[in-house]
Amino acid sequence: MKKTGLLLTLAAVLVLNVLTSAGTSAAVPRRGPDSAFEAYVTLFNQTNRVLTLKASHLDHGCWNTEPSSRIQPHTAVYWRSDSCGAFTGTEGWVNYTIERTGGQGYAYAHWNLPYSGSNSFDGTAGGLFTMTTQGNNERHAQVNYILKCVIPSCAG
Repeated sequence: MKKTGLLLTLAAVLVLNVLTSAGTSAAVPRRGPDSAFEAYVTLFNQTNRVLTLKASHLDHGCWNTEPSSRIQPHTAVYWRSDSCGAFTGTEGWVNYTIERTGGQGYAYAHWNLPYSGSNSFDGTAGGLFTMTTQGNNERHAQVNYILKCVIPSCAG
């Protein structure tokens, strides 16, 4: 499990370095010493469309860093939710709309780090978009969502 978490973190750092060298930047959340469970979430927007936050919610936990209201094309954004209470984990979701899709494009990401049991992560996208998800089963989990377009006109 620790190797998987390390590999996911290293992959995220590699992608961040590539994006940063291309002129994008964002503040990466730092781990806090008081939270038993922390979800470090990264959404990579690999499209040429702007994403606008429609809604976000935490079922369990507290925001350490809230999701961005807008995500520019070909950038990555970060947010973090922490457990905040005895015997709790953290669970939440975000829903973004994708510009210039006639209302058909969306990106939805959900994460759950329960106090007891295995972590779970899922993401979906609508319209001409797909979302892949990578996460680990650590208490301080790195979760990556990658949004792509299925046709060249909205990918490049």
